[in-house]
Formats: sequence, structure tokens, C-alpha cells
Amino acid sequence: MAYVVSLFRGGWKRSIRIVVVFVCAVWLLFETFLLLRFNTLYSTSIASSVFKTNPIEAKEMVGLFFRLSNFIPVLLIVLSIYFLAYCLAIGLKKIMQSLYFDCIILFLLICGIPATILNLNTNFPRYYQSSFLLRALTSSWVAHRSINYIGNLNQIQRRIDFVVSNDTLSLPNVVLIIGESLNKNYMHAYGYHLSNTPKLDSLIREGRVVKYTDVTSCASYTNAAVSRMLTLYNLVNKGQWYEYPALPLILRRAGYDTFWLSSQEKMGENADEIASLASLFDGTKYVGAESADLAVSCYDESVLPYLRVAKEKPLFQVVHLMGSHYNYSQRYPHSFYKFDYEDIEEKYTKSEKTDLVNYVNSIYYNDYVVSKIFEHYNNSDAIVFYVPDHGESIYELDGKIGHGTGLQTKGTFSIPMFVWMSDKFMQDHPAEAKSVRLSSTKPFTTDLLTQTLIDLMGIRTNYDRTVLALFSNEYQPEEAIKRKEIIFSPNFDK
Repeated sequence: MAYVVSLFRGGWKRSIRIVVVFVCAVWLLFETFLLLRFNTLYSTSIASSVFKTNPIEAKEMVGLFFRLSNFIPVLLIVLSIYFLAYCLAIGLKKIMQSLYFDCIILFLLICGIPATILNLNTNFPRYYQSSFLLRALTSSWVAHRSINYIGNLNQIQRRIDFVVSNDTLSLPNVVLIIGESLNKNYMHAYGYHLSNTPKLDSLIREGRVVKYTDVTSCASYTNAAVSRMLTLYNLVNKGQWYEYPALPLILRRAGYDTFWLSSQEKMGENADEIASLASLFDGTKYVGAESADLAVSCYDESVLPYLRVAKEKPLFQVVHLMGSHYNYSQRYPHSFYKFDYEDIEEKYTKSEKTDLVNYVNSIYYNDYVVSKIFEHYNNSDAIVFYVPDHGESIYELDGKIGHGTGLQTKGTFSIPMFVWMSDKFMQDHPAEAKSVRLSSTKPFTTDLLTQTLIDLMGIRTNYDRTVLALFSNEYQPEEAIKRKEIIFSPNFDK
């Protein structure tokens, strides 16, 4: 930045240089402090904290910065960098006076070549590789947008006129695990040739888990899917999802304690809707990076220590996993590398086999994590649902993998669904357990999930349509079939 200022000519040159150098120096001090004190550079989560900080908290932060134990190391580092830069500047002075050098430096600054070079190091978090100016602007904008999005949703939800009634809260522990990017056609539990779901297979054989055979995701990407899953909006409704009561608010009014636990990011371009819905819960816990900008891996088993069990009030808990989201190789520890290239069909290229190996191994790890969550509730009166947000297209279209509006294939919407019930649940709630088992082959789309859950929990609202509740005696399968036709139409979500 200081060099760019040197390109200016005239009387303003010195003044502009002083301002820019001062700003850069202050920013360097600030980020060095963050790195030493919090092990992070300026990021979306830091920006969010800054925007939410009141004057008292700001004063405390300034005091923390100027505490000698924090300030002296920062000052020493900055002075060392300045001395090194000064020595280099003397040696490069003649070169830097060249017009060609001016052009090269400007090109590098504009194109971000330093960030590209750092990207060669795959262990270095992607977000930290950008320039400080880009990092400052991007983080501040994303944090500001996310805070506004959450605030707006809270205001909209408070204006919705909905009534909740229930005779009794008979289900003390209801847990919803939301998986990620899981195509059921690559699960052994649904007929895939590799045994990558041994835990689920065993639980299904024992009758502890109910497997659903005809479930379709209501969207091909996370924001749309989860926002439809966790509100009373469904695909044939008019208006937008946020104009309908959200599941956490319904349950809170009914008397449930609600908790959101996630190994996914808290903020970022792909998390606004999710974060806004999570903010409606009584409590939240994010065990991974607060923003996708940080690109720091967090294995899903990290959620296990934070699982809750109902105490004074009945509990509804969402556990949002990273599951099998791309990059698949980052979704499981090396100890779960069970399947290799020779296990994959010969019709795929080596590159495609690499992706498939990692994908089926991520499912193998997901099987372990989900079974551990089930195990946590063995001694409780609990029912646990597992359903991913959407599937994954695996080389079904033009040699591509992934999901989203550009990859709407059968695999993108073909998802598994499982329901696990503890022994105590089956003993104390035989009618509910029976309805869960009898519904395993009925067609179902995940935009009907909220209606299904509150109906099973005995909660009523003025938005009720029990014909859309999977476990209800009034459920009409043709309603799900109608939605499947919408989902597989050419212009869906485009």
C-alpha cells in the first residue's frame, strides 16, 4: 500500500502516504494482536463481534489490547518487520524507480498473486491467504449482512399471528439430526455394494431404527432445504418460507426447551438462512469455524460432548452435521479410510474414483457419528430423527459432482431418512412408535417435516394440516407425490 502511494505526484503525496502508512500500521498492530491473543486474523466472526459490541465492551477490548503482556510482543514484531522492510527498501531503491517495476507491482496487487501463491499450501486456511484490505471489506460486509438478516427474520416471525396449543408434553427428548449431501444410493443400508453403513445396518436388523424408503429432499442446496424443513411452509404454499411459523418458535410456545448444535459454519454467504433460523432457538452451539471464510476442518464427532438431555423442561434439539459435503476427503479422519480404488467400479476414471472413494468413506464415518448420537440417548425417553438436507449428484450430469440449482439430478434429491427410538420411548409411547414404523414405505418430502414433527408431539397450531403429517392417520400420500412432481419439474428452484 505504501508503494502505491509513492506513485502519486504533487503536494498531496506526503500527506496521503502518511495517512495510508498510519492505517496500515494500525491494522498490522490489530491483526498481530488478534493472532497472538485469539489465534485468528480479522474474520467474519471478529467483525460480527465488533458490530455487536457496546461502548463498555469496546472499552474493555481497548484495555486488553494495551495491556503490557499483549502490547509489547505486538510492538516488537511490528518494529522488527519495519526494520526488515527498511533494509530491503534501500537495496531495492534503484529497481523500484523503474516504470516496468511499477506496472508489475500494480498487476500483482490487482490480481492477488500473493494469495494465489499461498493457495498452493493446502494446509493454510483459504481465507487467511487474501490481502488485508479484501479480508477487512469482505468480513465486515458478510457480518453486517448476516446480522441484518437475523434481525429481519426475528421481526418477521414476531409479526406472524399463530396460536399453539397442546394438552400435554409427552415426548421429553426429540432430536433432529440434519445430515449433509447424502445420496442414499451410495449407502449400504439402501443397497450400495460397499458396506459403509455397518452401524445402521445392525440397528435396522435389530428393529431399533426404522428406515424410510421413499423420501425426497425439498431442495438441492442447504439454505433452501433447511428453511423449508424447519417452518410450516411447503412447496405448494404461497409466499416465502419466512412468512410461516418456524419450528423452534412453535416448540418454545408449546413449552419445549430448544437447542441448536452445529459443526457447520455460523456465518457466510451460504449460511444466512440457517443462522437466522438457529437464532430462534433458546440456545446455540457451533463447534467448528464460525465462518466458512476460515475453511478450518471440524469432524462431526466434535458435536458429541455437547449433546443435551431433557431436564426440567422437555427438549427439542437439532444437530446439524457437515456430513458428506464436498470436499469429501476433509469430512472424515484417516482412521475411517476403509475403502480404496479397487473397491470402486471400473467404469470410472482415476480422478472420479478418488472422489467416490472419499465420498463412500465419508458415509462410513457419518454412520459412526450418527450411531454415537443414538447411543447417547440409550437410557433416556428419546426419539431421534436423521434426515439430510439434500442428496448429491455423483457424475450423473456431464461428469460433475455436487449439488445446487445447476446439478438437479435424481441423486440430488434421493435422500435417506431414519428414526431411532430408545427402549423407554417404545415402552412409554407405543402408539407413537407404531405410527413411526407403519409409515416407513409411504412417500414423503422434507418440506412436510415440521408438520410431521409437531403432529407427533401432540402440538396444534392454526396452520395445521394433518394430511401433511407423515405419522398421522389422516396423512395423504398423494400430497407428497404432488410435491415430488414439483421437485422434479424442469424449472424447480431456478
